[in-house]
This record gives sequence, structure tokens and C-alpha cells, in this order.
Amino acid sequence: VISALEKVDKLLGMLMNGLKERHLHRCANVIIMSDHGMEEASCDRATFVTNYQQHTSDFIIIQGPAARIRPKRLPDDYFSFDYEGLVKNLSCRTPEQPMRPYLKENLPKRMHFANNQRIERGHLYMKSGWQAALNQQEVKYCTGGFHGSDNVFDNMQAIFIGYGPAFKTNTVVAPFENIEIYNLMCDLLEISPASNNGTHGSLNHLLKDPFYKPVHRAPLSLDTPCETSDPNPAPTSLLQCRCASQTVEMEKQMNTVLLAINDETKASLRRLHHPFGTPQIIQPDASFCLLYQSDYLIGYSRDIIMPLWVSYVIQPLVHVRAPSPEECVRADVRVPPSAGQLCSRFKNHPRLTFGLLHPPYLNVSAPETNSLVNSNMVPMFPAFKNVWTYFHNSLLLKYSQILNGINIISGPIFDTNFDGHADKFNKILGNEADVPTHFFLILTSCRNSTFSPVECKGPLQVSAYILPHRPDYSEVCTEGSDYSFVEKWMSFHTARVQDVELLTGLSFYHDRLSVEETLQLKTFLHT
Repeated sequence: VISALEKVDKLLGMLMNGLKERHLHRCANVIIMSDHGMEEASCDRATFVTNYQQHTSDFIIIQGPAARIRPKRLPDDYFSFDYEGLVKNLSCRTPEQPMRPYLKENLPKRMHFANNQRIERGHLYMKSGWQAALNQQEVKYCTGGFHGSDNVFDNMQAIFIGYGPAFKTNTVVAPFENIEIYNLMCDLLEISPASNNGTHGSLNHLLKDPFYKPVHRAPLSLDTPCETSDPNPAPTSLLQCRCASQTVEMEKQMNTVLLAINDETKASLRRLHHPFGTPQIIQPDASFCLLYQSDYLIGYSRDIIMPLWVSYVIQPLVHVRAPSPEECVRADVRVPPSAGQLCSRFKNHPRLTFGLLHPPYLNVSAPETNSLVNSNMVPMFPAFKNVWTYFHNSLLLKYSQILNGINIISGPIFDTNFDGHADKFNKILGNEADVPTHFFLILTSCRNSTFSPVECKGPLQVSAYILPHRPDYSEVCTEGSDYSFVEKWMSFHTARVQDVELLTGLSFYHDRLSVEETLQLKTFLHT
């Protein structure tokens, strides 16, 4: 390694000396970068599929740190091969096994590694420093180094050095991804880039005088009121959301609280719960409205009859209220019955229940009943609901104390064809909403934790997650009620805010930040 570094250093010296001899060293922009990091190879950190599976005659393993499963009989078995059975058989075989098998559609969304028929459906995700092969004879690297592991691993991190008149001097910036560099190079040459996966303008903070000036994406759909014109609407029974412990009169009183919010209060609630701007819809012809509650806001979709997002700010929390029975969800009178979810769908359903995006026990200034409405409701698998609850009543408390308050935005994702983009809206029949494929969480706080999110004047920090909505925990090899795995599992499914935007048709952070700052925030991947 030292010898290789000395060789590279010598070559760079020759380049810089050549520029200086030609009097170009103060007018040429130079970029020094690597396309990836390296891991040290060792057969002691290799795992073999034959140790887990006896029958291996009908498939091969494309070996390495991102190993792939491929049927032998091609093209005949490429689509009919039992990938699900093999992945299940290779999962959770030994404690702390370095190999985790995945179907490509279940890999973290940040990888963008599913939307092509040439990508095999079966994958072996390896721990840092590990490789996989069918057997010991097929391991390619037992000495030296290799690359191709998950790019969030420290040893996979690349380098970037920019030097020249266009670059700022003595400046260290937060990590960014190599896909952003093409646009930067085009800006240095003052030419327009071809279409690419980078975000043009996200590296403007590296430059003294950026060539390209980005702007926010324009919304393609605007909200229209949901509220009924009737000042005293009667509770509806059409959605079968009645609760035995609540009389009609009690329900009317609860609804009066929701209907009494005036325009001045709405503006105040937007400043509180959308501190960095109301999310914008960048899908055409979306029908939605904003629903206001004192402790949270909903962007409610008439197309998918559930929230597009829920947003709220919490201060540092020491504890939360004990959860109340959620069977007492009532129909939101602000939403027409034709655009509301049927509550009775979840009664005695064998595989599905419902969850609440804003947990009632997080209400501070209003009763829990403000969150016990079907406009806050989403279909959830029971196992996922347990994880969702654990995050909100355990991890969120810890984060709120560390970060001095957080803005939380969460909502459903629909990506049934796993192309990394939001599905088109389906026509909903019978008031039964589609089941989301994922749920997203965006946690934003002030980088200077002496300030709360609402008071923050300086840079922000963000963590985003795209959580697969599945009916079991087979991915993490756990059973019972021990949810200590959740934090690590969420970290594995970390994402960029921009990944969330692609999968939801939403756009975030349109207020209080420059466009350049916004793009840095959206393209940041927490590692």
C-alpha cells in the first residue's frame, strides 16, 4: 500500500510540476478523486453457501462482497427459479452470520439496485470486510484488497480534493457521493450536463462563484380544502368507525375542536409543525388537502384515502403517555366519507391492522382524541406496527433529548414495481386503501443542538429512513418482544431525503433555507 501511495504521489507531482512549468498551475482546476475505497482481503473473512445449503447444483454464486445468486439453466430458469425458497433457506442459519440473503426488491432503497431485469433477484449482503462464494475454491481474493461492499462502510469511502481558481480554499465539506461530480465538472467547463443521476447544484458550496444557480422544483398540484361547509356536521356511520365508549354527542364535541381552528391559528401551526416549509406535491393531478390539529399537520390525499405525510415538532421528551386503545378511531368529519378509510376493514382481519402516523400519546396541547381519527390512519401489518410503536415511544424519546427537539415527517410509500419511483395512484374501491410497500421517516434538527428546530438559525441535520413494510422480521432473525434490533435495522435502511422524494412525489425544505443548502441536505446519506 505504501509503495502504491508513493507511486501515485510521484505521478501527481509530475502533473503539478508540468502545470507550473507551463504557468497553468493558477488557472487550471484539478480534481483528485477515487471511485471507491478498499477492503483488505482474507479467506478468513469469506463465507460459503455450501456450508448452509447442501443442494447447489441448480445455481451459481457470482462471488464477492456483493454476491449474487444466478440459476444455471439460462435463460429458462431466470424468472422461474425459486429465489424465495433459497433466500429463506439461507437466512438466520447461525447467530451473527456475516451473510444476509435478500430478494432484490427487499434491499435498502438507497441502493437503487432492483429496477432492471439483468439484476438477479437473489443477493447476499455481506458485513464489512467479508466476501461470499459458493465454496472455498471460488473465492477470488484471499490476499490484497477488494471493493464492491456497501458504500456506507467506512472502508468504502472515497477521497475528493479540488484545487484551482474555481474552488474555495482551505475548505472541508461534509461527505458527498461520486454521482454528484459529473455535474460539478460540467460547471467548471461551463457546459450543460446531460441527464444523469446527480443533483445539479448540490456541490455549489465547493465553488467560489457557482456557474449554475438551482431553483426549487415547482409544485404540480395544490391543496384544496377538505372541510365541509356545514359548521356542525354529524358523525358519519358510513365508514363504520363508531366506538362503543363514545356517544354521538361526545363525538360531536371532539369534532368541534377540529373544526374550530381559524386561519390565524392555521398559519401559526404551519410555522410550528412545518418549520422548513410545507411539503410540495410534484406529481400532477393529485387531490389533497391540509388538515390541522394542534399537535400535528396532515397532508391528506383523496387519491389514496390516507395521509401523504404527517408532520410535527416535538420538544425533548422524558416519557410519553401510556397508549390508549386505538379501537376508538372515529371518522374525520372534515373528510367526505367517499375519501375516508373504512374502519371495519381491520376488525378481525387475519393479516392486517391499522397504525396511526401521529401517535396519540405524543399529543401535548390537545387530548389524544385529536389523533384518533381515520385521516391519521394507515394499513399496517401487526409486526411492523410493533416496530413503529417501539420507535415512537422509545427511540424517538432518546433522539429528542440528544437533538433538543425534532421535526418528524412520516408517511406511506407505494413502490410495487420496485423501480424507486412513486407508483401512479390507483382507483380506490370500497373505501379500502392500498397497503403501502414502505413507510418513510425524516428527522430534522438543528446542527447546533442548543437550538430547537423552530428556533434554528444555522445549518440543519437530517436522518431519513425508508422502512420496508413486511409481515415478519425474517430480515433481522429475531423473535418475541425484544425490539432492541430496531435501531440497527433502521440504520441499515437509511436513505437520502431525495430517495424519499422520488418514492412519494413530495418535495421538502422549501422555506428558510437557500436552494443550495436544501440540495446538500436532500442528497446527504447518513452513514
